[in-house]
Amino acid sequence: KARESAIVDDGFNGAVISIGSATDAVLDRFHLLAKEIPKLRLLMQTERSSKWAEAMRGSEFAYSYEIASLMSEALKADVGATLVCGSAPAKV
Repeated sequence: KARESAIVDDGFNGAVISIGSATDAVLDRFHLLAKEIPKLRLLMQTERSSKWAEAMRGSEFAYSYEIASLMSEALKADVGATLVCGSAPAKV
């Protein structure tokens, strides 16, 4: 059976591609469905990372404060959003 259609087009043509292990852990911990992934991808493309938790508290997600905070930190960890005060990440 085909996956339930996503609310948003995240550019992955309906494929459920994990954002990363930290995000997956939050999804699993709070029993959130994989259909959240396209919405999370769109959020990351349209909002600054400093606004992710706030946006997840809004009507599109309606996450609790705890879920929004943990998910925001998980997304940042998975995409490597570790910039501090505008500094570029160190090259390895």
